[in-house]
Amino acid sequence: MDNYYSSPQLFLQLVKRNTDAVGTVRCNRKSLPSDFKTATLRKNERIARYYNKLMALKWHDKKYVHMLSTYHKNDTTIIQKHQIQIEKPTCIHEYNDTMGRVDMTDQLTAAYSIPRKRLKKYYKKIFMVLLDFAILNSYQLYKIKTQETSNTVMTQLQFHIGLVRSLLEQNLDDNIPGHLVKRGRPSNEPTPARLISRHFPAFIPSTENKQNPTRRCYVCSHTQNQINRTRHESRFECTNCNVALCVDPHFRIYHTVLNF
Repeated sequence: MDNYYSSPQLFLQLVKRNTDAVGTVRCNRKSLPSDFKTATLRKNERIARYYNKLMALKWHDKKYVHMLSTYHKNDTTIIQKHQIQIEKPTCIHEYNDTMGRVDMTDQLTAAYSIPRKRLKKYYKKIFMVLLDFAILNSYQLYKIKTQETSNTVMTQLQFHIGLVRSLLEQNLDDNIPGHLVKRGRPSNEPTPARLISRHFPAFIPSTENKQNPTRRCYVCSHTQNQINRTRHESRFECTNCNVALCVDPHFRIYHTVLNF
């Protein structure tokens, strides 16, 4: 727990609810022992004070460190740092180790976190934070599973885009125009977003090597009738779908026909 939140009163309340806690604490918090606040210590010296299960510890490292813990004792751990063995209070060592993982989680979620600055209700902000963690956890599980069978793993950004696209395709079925609804037995497959959103043709941007670049038309090369499959280069693309298409008629076909 960070020192912004921690206090002896909070830790004692958590103990009553069968929840242990450890964290840094500000030395001016109420209910801390008076000598705990004012004691002068030499380098690597420490003192500890107890109240029932709660321990308050003060340690002098490069500066004073104040800790509260409900499941540690006043013992130490030997750690290796720059090929030198250092004795450090166990509660501080375990706290730093755990907080390092929290910082890594914050770093991974910060890049693609769901905006919540404009949310006024606290419970909505909490929901968005939990949703960020759920997406991050699902990405980590995806990486673990994919690396077992493949060397190609999506980046975190690609995973987010794929997740958004999948959610859109599964939840926009109610907005499908009537002429796109398939007859007969209902399909379990979601309707592609290319059939629902608005799309406009655009020239493929020029590159250093090509002033008027072209790409293979997607419909020409993917039509279900193999006899009609051709390789046709087009200067136009749909920027939303990131596919090259002949302007007429394949741009219209790609965005209005489910199976072409």
